[in-house]
Amino acid sequence: MSTSRQAPAELGYNEWQRLLAEVFFSRPGTPVVFFAADDELERVAPEVPGSGAAESLAHAVLSFVRLTDGGNMFASLRGLRAAWRSHPTGPPPTLPVLALTVLAATRMRRDTQASAANYYLRMAQALLPGGDAGEVETARFSMLHAFERDVVPMWRELHDWMCRSDGEFGISTVRSHPHWTNIGYPLSQALVRASDKALLTRFFAAIGVADRGVPAEAALLSYLRLWAVRHQTLSDTLRTALEDESLSAMLAPIIAGLAASWDGHVVTPEGRRHLDVRLVLDLDDWQGQWVLAGAMQPAGMALSGRVGGRECSTPVKPPAFGQYATLAGAPVPTGAAVEEGFRLHGDGVTAEFHASRLVALRQDAEAGGWVSGDGVEPYSELLLGVHPELAATVRAALDQAADDGWRILQQPPGEPLLEGFVIFRKVRFSDRDKLNEALAVLPGHMKRALRPVVTARPRLGFGLPLVRSVAQGCYLAGGEPDLLLPVAEEPRQVIAVLDGVSQEFKASGFPIPLSVLSGIEPGEHRIEADGESLRFTVLRRSPAEGPAAGTGSLSWKADSGMLAASPSPAGICGANAPECTGDTEPLLVRRGASESWWLHRDGTCTQAPEPAPAPVLASVGLQSMFYETDRPESAAWLVQKRRLGWGPPILLRRLAPEFRRITPEASRVWAQLTGPAAPAPGDAEAGLWALYARAWRLAHER
Repeated sequence: MSTSRQAPAELGYNEWQRLLAEVFFSRPGTPVVFFAADDELERVAPEVPGSGAAESLAHAVLSFVRLTDGGNMFASLRGLRAAWRSHPTGPPPTLPVLALTVLAATRMRRDTQASAANYYLRMAQALLPGGDAGEVETARFSMLHAFERDVVPMWRELHDWMCRSDGEFGISTVRSHPHWTNIGYPLSQALVRASDKALLTRFFAAIGVADRGVPAEAALLSYLRLWAVRHQTLSDTLRTALEDESLSAMLAPIIAGLAASWDGHVVTPEGRRHLDVRLVLDLDDWQGQWVLAGAMQPAGMALSGRVGGRECSTPVKPPAFGQYATLAGAPVPTGAAVEEGFRLHGDGVTAEFHASRLVALRQDAEAGGWVSGDGVEPYSELLLGVHPELAATVRAALDQAADDGWRILQQPPGEPLLEGFVIFRKVRFSDRDKLNEALAVLPGHMKRALRPVVTARPRLGFGLPLVRSVAQGCYLAGGEPDLLLPVAEEPRQVIAVLDGVSQEFKASGFPIPLSVLSGIEPGEHRIEADGESLRFTVLRRSPAEGPAAGTGSLSWKADSGMLAASPSPAGICGANAPECTGDTEPLLVRRGASESWWLHRDGTCTQAPEPAPAPVLASVGLQSMFYETDRPESAAWLVQKRRLGWGPPILLRRLAPEFRRITPEASRVWAQLTGPAAPAPGDAEAGLWALYARAWRLAHER
């Protein structure tokens, strides 16, 4: 039943059958990729010393193989298979043989011995590790017939058994091939490594599988090809399969199956849940912090590791609202920590901040400041945190590509916001061609930080959405959405079909505004691009606009002074509210200012004290960024000073200035508010503020 080639094996055939079943066929409802590569076999059988797992598997299979029988070499397994078919408990008893056929497929590559297509030579070498050339060639020739007689039926038995088990032992990804009818089965299992499966969870998150579902197979592979160019971490095997037309046909249903069964968690190759750490900078409170991004953080968990050269252990503090959990015990962010990156570990979780010498941050209300991302958002204001050695290069790139108005944030030497880094603020990119020209001459790591954030799947965004709490995809006429298309490193031309009419767009990472297209009338619309069909509705006005139901039907009756329904407008005589001054609505004021002043119409200034936080909020661990206060009767403006200076004046009442005597303290405030670097209010209040500034100058000169 065995040949003279058999050698003592560390594990026997039955032990390998058990181990392979436990590792690959023990996850109900999950697609099974039987990727039995050398390193995977070592993971399956860690008790085998050294790197001998593949050789141990070969010896186990050889115990059931008669090489002298040529094409019938696997005949001795037919009895085992027949007995299993009579009482099919567990997987078919052929897992070691099938694992060896996949091992051969993973070893296919071009070298002096074989072309990539010569699978049977690799199979013979896997079965006879250390065999001489003559033995290997004899086994290779016999494999041609043995595959068709026995190995292909083994693969079909495995696939049929998994289908009959209704997912109890996993979902089959075994596929045939239209050309390689025999070896297509093991090839289908050699396309996706375990590390690829982990990386694909990032891709599934990027294309929004949890919210938008799995796209069609052709579109799914198209998105993956574009995504893989920017995330060059997939295995060479998978990248090759993506570009090979025949292998893609086998790959598509495997990727689609993995996407359909994805549980919504991004994982590491070790199987740990992966969380992204983000840097947040708050310019108002002049502080930085580390947060976890994503809506499903492990509440109550502690993470530990080394951050910026310091060991730390930090609890994960869940957000009161939004998507960012706080790492309350982590060290204050520094440039060194940003440059080095770090990983924190918890129970089954790894949180990671990727090392970078250049980081772009966008404003995010949920984060409470400026939060780091994976690139820049066109048209949006940004902060750039830059290592000093790169500052000159970044400055040149901004001179070339950014909108006017950017500048370097001044950080006090004794109290820097991000120690060791230069911060550029008010950065905005609005010219696609200028940005592409600037990126073309930058080093790779800088280009990755400054290139536009790209969607991994076509979607609609921005515009002027309406009634989002009721329905998605409704936009105001004139504020139609932008189309965002996936792109690799270079721009590409995409044919999109809008309401049956073809349009050619350039996908470059910049949003494509649909509002500039003619012919988009109010009503429903559909745009098809890159295999995705997107729908949106244009409305002339919001359904929520207009008077509320019953408006005008209740009034104070002129004859009785009572509140009652009035069938006729003639009965309405206004509200009986003599004490109402028209501005009793409480004012919401942001906390954390170093100075807050009421500016009165007579030029006097009185302090606006900030009250203590509400005890009821503090008792449940919540913090409010605002407080309510009443407007003093003669106050016309509220002004606040923060770390970066005075904010724009907030108009309280439209009162004409009547300046009289100005106190020294009021003089100081007015001088700062009307200086050359002072902030201006909005356009609607600019005229009135100019009158106050003129009144101050006249009063000051008297």
